[in-house]
Amino acid sequence: AIFLQLNESLGLRATGRRSVTTWAHRPIQIHLLFVYVYSIALKLTHGLTWWDGTAVYYATQSLIYARWPGLPLFHVGNAIFARIATWITMSIEVLTPILIWSKPLRIPLTLSAIALHLLMYLFLDGVGFFSLTFGIGFLLFLPGKTVRKWLEGLKLQKMP
Repeated sequence: AIFLQLNESLGLRATGRRSVTTWAHRPIQIHLLFVYVYSIALKLTHGLTWWDGTAVYYATQSLIYARWPGLPLFHVGNAIFARIATWITMSIEVLTPILIWSKPLRIPLTLSAIALHLLMYLFLDGVGFFSLTFGIGFLLFLPGKTVRKWLEGLKLQKMP
């Protein structure tokens, strides 16, 4: 990523011209999606907790992985919430490598993958660098014009 000159196409001072070629983005995009494919293959073949919907529950209750072990958000009384979170995670990991190449679905899938990694960063300890790296990496799927438009919308108004 240090050779991509992302500031030219995505930075706050972007000129509007596309100076970063697709060939520089593509290996990073393919790497991100390959990790998703590999991860989902392992979850579907060896991950019983992913099949029964309890993976998020166990991860957030673990003394090893959870940032706040015992968080009542995913307790037994809220088992349906933990199951929904588990299945949403699996859905994002299954659908993203396949459908992200479709232009109408690219932005929603990219934002859902970024949200997934931000939530992993928030709730799980020890995956911070991975989560932030993947969250930022998925920005490469967004069109530069869209990112610039969003950044312009975030600019603060000058005070009188």
